[in-house]
Amino acid sequence: MRLPSIDAFSSPLATGVCSVNFVIQYTLRTRTTRESRPSEVAVPDFFIHCLPLITHMALQLARKENKSQTDVDPTESLTKALTSFKQVLTTEQLKQFENNTTVPDAGSVLFFVAQLDAENASKTRRSIAPRLCTFLTATQQFAGAVETFVSSHPETAALIWGGIKTAITVASNIASYFDKVTNMIKDIGLTCPTIQEFGQLYHGHAGLQRSLCDYYAVIVELCSKVIEVSRRGSALQTICSIWSPFESEFSPFLERLPSTRKQVMLQVSLASKKADQEAKMLLEYESKENSSYRSSALNFFSNSAHRQEEARQWQINQVKRERASLKIKIRQHLSPVDHIPPWKRILKQRVQSTAEWLLHDDTFLEWKVNPETSILWCSGTMGMGKTVLMSNVVSFLHSARRENDSVAHFFCQADNQPSLSARNIVGSICRQLLDSLIERSSHEDLLSIEHDCEGLDTNETVQFLLSRMVKERMYYIVLDGIDDCETAQIREMARALGMLSQGKVGALKIICTGRPGLEVDLFKWGRPQHRVVIDQGKLNVDMERYIAATLYDCLEDGELVPQDQEIVTTIVDALLKGSQGM
Repeated sequence: MRLPSIDAFSSPLATGVCSVNFVIQYTLRTRTTRESRPSEVAVPDFFIHCLPLITHMALQLARKENKSQTDVDPTESLTKALTSFKQVLTTEQLKQFENNTTVPDAGSVLFFVAQLDAENASKTRRSIAPRLCTFLTATQQFAGAVETFVSSHPETAALIWGGIKTAITVASNIASYFDKVTNMIKDIGLTCPTIQEFGQLYHGHAGLQRSLCDYYAVIVELCSKVIEVSRRGSALQTICSIWSPFESEFSPFLERLPSTRKQVMLQVSLASKKADQEAKMLLEYESKENSSYRSSALNFFSNSAHRQEEARQWQINQVKRERASLKIKIRQHLSPVDHIPPWKRILKQRVQSTAEWLLHDDTFLEWKVNPETSILWCSGTMGMGKTVLMSNVVSFLHSARRENDSVAHFFCQADNQPSLSARNIVGSICRQLLDSLIERSSHEDLLSIEHDCEGLDTNETVQFLLSRMVKERMYYIVLDGIDDCETAQIREMARALGMLSQGKVGALKIICTGRPGLEVDLFKWGRPQHRVVIDQGKLNVDMERYIAATLYDCLEDGELVPQDQEIVTTIVDALLKGSQGM
């Protein structure tokens, strides 16, 4: 009998496969007569009994080899960047960093930017949330992704989020520097890799995982630089800016981002091809498993260890990709309308320290602290700032959000027809309130949820939401602009609000705005317990601040060049008189 060469045992996988092959050949050889051939002899009984154990051993060796081949940590560059980041922090900043290291969810982005706006209201004239949201959302999505493929460093996702939050918070202590940093982050956010680009592909593709980590390693290095520069103080920064402008300080990092993003997109393309190939090979493997291919014991068992291990990994990757795909499908089934962009656009219009009077209003406070389900109706004529008012309510509710609170909002837009559909409005609210449930659900649960939410009408969507709400939670819903919808859609919303307010699941707090008289149609099935009328008297202070901030912007940009201060005062007085609170 010819023994396997020593080279055949050069890897654990080869050892396992050759062990099976060796036993088969040896057994066949010893049982073969002079008149027969090995291929014609039945496999001996004792080998049949030993075969499961031998195959199991071969599979274990195959898995060990497969693990060793893919055991290169894709987060190596990111881990080094995070280690370096911690080294540049002061003792106080390190404590702040440790407090920030939590795995973020979708609500974490709005919570953080709302807190930043509240803390920097006296330093900036406009909300900084619109500058940060796109980048922070992409980062939050990446953190969720990296948590699933990094078993050796499960804390990495929290460290990334904590590092970025710490750098932004530290930068906010110096107003002029903070303005430049947030503008830089806004520009980065425009080209940041998104979950829509890589979400279904990073599972099982080390190259894509590594390129994503390399991209965020550059981001973390940039955050280290933000911390270092912030230590200089205002005076030193002014001096340094003469010799080394802001752009020069950060250009080494900003110049690396396009090339690392290009590498991410290359790996996305490769991962897509690999996923298609794995799917085809898995189908082929399963087809052979169920065919006469099994009939040749020698051929089958010689190759099965390696092929079974490959197939097992293909199946794992396929399930992970399906899970990511199901999350996207569920969110699209519920509502295709993105609720974030309208809120960001409205915040850009808002001047800091305006639209805050409602937060101190007794009626609002009663609605907020009431532990029971209740509706607050805010009515006002056109031009009274209802939409801007609600954008600040959204920020406030997120900044004050507790662990068991969920916040959802929807701003109807007259120039966006899908946003005027009752089904899309209710679906978006459902999508937001159940986002954390969708994100943490297992593959089996996602299959069930996807089946249950497909093709629902407005009332069925409400029932879908109510069936998954938790009694221990507090749910907040902010709605604005429903009066822009057609009459039929308003009636649908009325039924939906009635069903929600009468559903005995958790405490549901709804706040709506609209023109006077809309409540007659909107609250047929559930009357609001609290009412606020938005009138000119409540807006006078806001109008003064808005005019002052707008004029300051014009002066700073050189659009207005007055000869003396009296002209500015005259302009302010004329605008206040002519605005009539609008």
